[in-house]
Amino acid sequence: MSIDIEEATESLEIFIKENPYSQLVAEEDQSVTIAKPWGDKTVALHVPSDMEAQAQLFQALNACTLPEKYSAIYHRDKQLLEVIWTAYRLTESSQVIVKRNFEFHFLGRVHQCWFAMSTEELMSIASSASPVTNSTSTNYRNMMSFMMLARDKERGGNTPSGRALSEPISFFIQLGDMPWEHLDRLIDNLNAYMSYYDTKAPQVLIHDPALSGYEARDRYLHGQFPEQIRGREIDVNALAYWREATLSSNEIVTFLTCYRIVEYLAFHFIEVQTKSKIRQLLSAPHALADLDETMKSVVEALSTKHATEDIPKAQHLVMATLDMKHLWCEVERHKDFFCTPTQFDGGYSVKPLITKKDELETFSNNGVRNTLDRLRGIRNALSHGQDQQTRSVIRPTVKNSHLIRPWLNLIEIIAGQAMLNNDVV
Repeated sequence: MSIDIEEATESLEIFIKENPYSQLVAEEDQSVTIAKPWGDKTVALHVPSDMEAQAQLFQALNACTLPEKYSAIYHRDKQLLEVIWTAYRLTESSQVIVKRNFEFHFLGRVHQCWFAMSTEELMSIASSASPVTNSTSTNYRNMMSFMMLARDKERGGNTPSGRALSEPISFFIQLGDMPWEHLDRLIDNLNAYMSYYDTKAPQVLIHDPALSGYEARDRYLHGQFPEQIRGREIDVNALAYWREATLSSNEIVTFLTCYRIVEYLAFHFIEVQTKSKIRQLLSAPHALADLDETMKSVVEALSTKHATEDIPKAQHLVMATLDMKHLWCEVERHKDFFCTPTQFDGGYSVKPLITKKDELETFSNNGVRNTLDRLRGIRNALSHGQDQQTRSVIRPTVKNSHLIRPWLNLIEIIAGQAMLNNDVV
């Protein structure tokens, strides 16, 4: 028997109050869907027409909170967090985990933790769940195997997918009277200890809310894809770094890899220029006739090389290989961002790159030096334990991945042009 939206709203009054990010939607076929459970648009719960299944779902939802940041359900009456793990058949290395039961002492509380069969509440929710859009980092709240298991049971257990399934297993954490705002700290620390003592221990994922606003750089650096590309063989190490950078989906990893391209090419750029200068001196027709002057010039070339520190090396490379118009276009796209300090989680702050009055001409004066100065600071705060001057860091958080994007756009352009142009200048 179908239920209308008003009846469903009344029956799920407690659930709606505890999960305000979820929405009840009346479908064209007169059925009711719960959109954005967990606040997640990739999955939906369909209210069943069967009265018994409907009652079970309503009872389960009213008794639970579906936390936005976790692939889990929280049993409010038991103060118990049930982390959704798997209904797939376990590998041999995972089978030992099913029997794991331990105490975690943290912040003056004792939390009992264990793996066990998933609850009826979770399975009732899984029976009504289905994916509605492409998967995101939440991976449908880890529910796919549970959905498959529920469908398999409805069909008598004779589906091909059923052979890959087994008992549904969850990870339980007894929270007790712990304040909800402490949950992230508990999970972060619990993950660290579990992975320290067992490298194959499953992690409890924390889904930080997605942020928007800072886009990746323009798809076409030169306005369009060229009809002809005259290729030269790229340095094999730079090529490997570039491949790693372009394939990575982690903004911080991409930033560090692009910066590594610049560091690597800068060192060899000075080496090549020094060798070229010495070759030019020794090849001069009068080199042997005025040997003392020739040797003096060679020594000066070598002295210049050794006196060139890493920072000027990178600056020298970038000034020789970069088209400032391309860099300025990216700066201008997020001009307000680059006119203000960038304050990262962890305390590290980047000074503004430009002023609101800057244009290409004024930016070109010191743009390379100022840009590399900011990029080098970000790199140090990411790759070192902390920035040496400010003793601050850039944590690997969603917010920081969002904030680093405009700076990543710049280092991508710099690294790409250095990679393609370093051997022709």
